[in-house]
Amino acid sequence: MKKRIFISLFLIASFLINAQTQVVIGPQSSTFSSMTRGYHFTAPTNFNLCALYIPQDASAGVQHIAVVQFNAGAPPAFPGTTNAFTTLFSATNVAPGTTVAVNIPMTAGTIYGVYGSRAANCVNSYDGTNYVATIAGFPATLSRSGMQACLGATPMANIWSEVNFSIGRIFMYYNCCPTPTITTAASATNICSTTSVTILGGGATTYTWMPGNIQTASIAVTPTASTTYTLSGSTGGCTGTKTVAITVNATPTISAVTNNGPVCQGSALNFTVNSTTAGATTYAWSGPNGFASNQQMPSIPNTPTVNSGVYNVTVTNTFAGPLACTATGTTSAVVVPVAQVAVAPATSTICQGASYNITANASGSPTYQWTGPGFSSTNSNTSIANALPASSGNYSVTASYSVPGSTLICSSSAVANLSVVPINTVAVSITGNLCQHTDATLTANAVGAAGYQWTGPNNYFS
Repeated sequence: MKKRIFISLFLIASFLINAQTQVVIGPQSSTFSSMTRGYHFTAPTNFNLCALYIPQDASAGVQHIAVVQFNAGAPPAFPGTTNAFTTLFSATNVAPGTTVAVNIPMTAGTIYGVYGSRAANCVNSYDGTNYVATIAGFPATLSRSGMQACLGATPMANIWSEVNFSIGRIFMYYNCCPTPTITTAASATNICSTTSVTILGGGATTYTWMPGNIQTASIAVTPTASTTYTLSGSTGGCTGTKTVAITVNATPTISAVTNNGPVCQGSALNFTVNSTTAGATTYAWSGPNGFASNQQMPSIPNTPTVNSGVYNVTVTNTFAGPLACTATGTTSAVVVPVAQVAVAPATSTICQGASYNITANASGSPTYQWTGPGFSSTNSNTSIANALPASSGNYSVTASYSVPGSTLICSSSAVANLSVVPINTVAVSITGNLCQHTDATLTANAVGAAGYQWTGPNNYFS
């Protein structure tokens, strides 16, 4: 009869164990008697503790089991102790082969203690140090804890911790009911960095998202790197999970958009964009006067003034999907207008002693600078009075243009030519007093003279 009862209990225990999820811990490494041992841990997620069992490796005696919740942090290191805890469950002298049913909701981030031993002399089965178990897919470190008394004879009290020693082996179980089927739906799973994603969860009554420990059915996130989000959903203390992988692709980062302006009208206007890129990268420029380019560093040769203004560039990283991640930047360019200078007269020939008047004209209200033989002026209309042969030569004028806030000077030039014909003193000699009908000799001499013309009384001409 006793044998039959034991077999029935064993079958019940086996059924319970197989119908639920065990928090797996390591094998027995040693044993200890006369006091209560176990472990404390921080719940990595919300779950429902539904059963407990002390393995029979060290003893087949009756079971003594207790579960507590610490209210002021983990228990102190031995020999320190704490009684700042709430007992959530306690049972002594439980039949050896029975899996003890409990219903203890455990909350993520809360510290719990699980303790137990077998037989009247409190036999403990020891595992390793700081065993890393898995609860609903999340790691949880089980650290040695206990009290210096036998749980079969006294309630839990004066609990301490020894994290560098072996834990007492007590099996925990969860998922003692049908696992809920968790559903997820993401607004996108292949995104650009800085993009927000909404992930909708369903299939349970309470939820926890990791990373982040966000306890809502749905989340809105902006991941900076590719991340796998895990949703744990619970109904009636049973938990199911589902993961959603979000792939994050790099959005270009534009550090500078520049140009070489201001530039003079007719010069080349060059553009540069400095950016951090990934994937297949393209560039799209737009600007005044219908400007467009797909080069990274475009240029406008012989730039007209209508190309002054704001230029935009869009940098695009393209990834599989296809997915395009873009960034934009702007730069303002200035083209300084330069007009051709006209001079009048372009060539002049005057006699020595005459005045030389010349005019320069260029649109846009520039400043002027004349230079010539021994001459300079800043007037657009200028004059040389009493010109000398040394005044002959080229007279150059430069019209200069600038814009406020810039040191750039743009200019255009023109040249006029002046010839001054020299005039020298004429030396005249004539025969003195003569008799009528006698020849008179007239002589004229002037340095450099090209010809002579005489006039005198009685309509004389020569």
